Amino acid sequence: MLIKVFNFLLVASAIQGVLFVVVQVFLKKKIATPILFLNGTVLFISFNNLQAWIIDNRFFSSLYFIKYYEIPWHMLIVPFFYSFLIYYLRIQKKFKSFLRLTLAIFSIETILLAILIVNLYADTVALIVVEKYIQFIEIMNASFSVFIFVKALIIVFRPNNNYNYMLSYDDMKWLKQFLIFGIFVIALWLVGIVLNLYINDNTQRFTYYPMRLSSSILIYWIGYQGLIRFDLTQERISLRKQVSENKIQFERIDIISNDIITDTEKNTFAIIENHIIDHQLFTDSLLSLHSIADELNINKNLISKSINSCSKLNFSDYINKFRVMLAKQMLIDKKYEKYTITSIGLECGFNSKSTFYTSFKKFTSMTPLAYRKENIK
Repeated sequence: MLIKVFNFLLVASAIQGVLFVVVQVFLKKKIATPILFLNGTVLFISFNNLQAWIIDNRFFSSLYFIKYYEIPWHMLIVPFFYSFLIYYLRIQKKFKSFLRLTLAIFSIETILLAILIVNLYADTVALIVVEKYIQFIEIMNASFSVFIFVKALIIVFRPNNNYNYMLSYDDMKWLKQFLIFGIFVIALWLVGIVLNLYINDNTQRFTYYPMRLSSSILIYWIGYQGLIRFDLTQERISLRKQVSENKIQFERIDIISNDIITDTEKNTFAIIENHIIDHQLFTDSLLSLHSIADELNINKNLISKSINSCSKLNFSDYINKFRVMLAKQMLIDKKYEKYTITSIGLECGFNSKSTFYTSFKKFTSMTPLAYRKENIK
């Protein structure tokens, strides 16, 4: 029963991965280079799992050639993901993609395997030779994949200013989480290879089950997350460019009339507000009380007290109010009608869709979608 469930999940994810790529090809008039490599990653994971399912269930056991012809799709997965990574981060000029080398090795391996199987069919090569060759190329491909995967880890976890441009649009948390899970999947692959060297044929196919199930999860993760993130990032790049070309006037937050407020607090508040508005600091999702204090060389406790006394808001709400004011203007301006609410919220400085919706409703008593529908000109 457990085997049937596993096989169902394996085939379902593989078919869905193939359909994901097919839909991309037919729906998009032009596929961007990062998405091309993303589709390749999803497709090769799908092909690898589908091939494993076919071989394990002996669907072509009567066809001598196909029975032993295991195409090393696994060899292409990590290099294609690595290519997606460097093109997504726009650092392809700084880092080599290894794609030509990968395709050359893949071609040589598949051709040599075909030659061995032809000779096996002609009884000039023993079956053990074919099996040992398949084991050998898998060990070599795993080593090559680990090498490229480590390079991907270094790029993401030790950026060294390599992709600062993209960090202003994407915090890369999803990529870091994906890579951490990828370490787990590759570890399962290596364990499967080692076990495969010592376990007899009757149980051999079970050694890769954990790895294949984990890689099925990767199909959903990298496929949908990668596509959504790429589209969102491209939209934000376009939106930011348009915002820079169209000057938006920002309202100031009126000082609350109160005799308790000192002149020092009023003057400090004016300095803070001018600095925030002139430099549009609120659009920075990483903006903090500490960073403003450093920039203005003003004690952060005085900044906090001035904002609280003059606006009756804490620092977080004060900054979010500017962000909501900007979002309100953009949501009802037809120049920004084609952009999604999520991209507008992120470009206004919110770090997620949920925080945008929460803050927007707090200051307007409406959701961004309802506000846009009700007020768009």
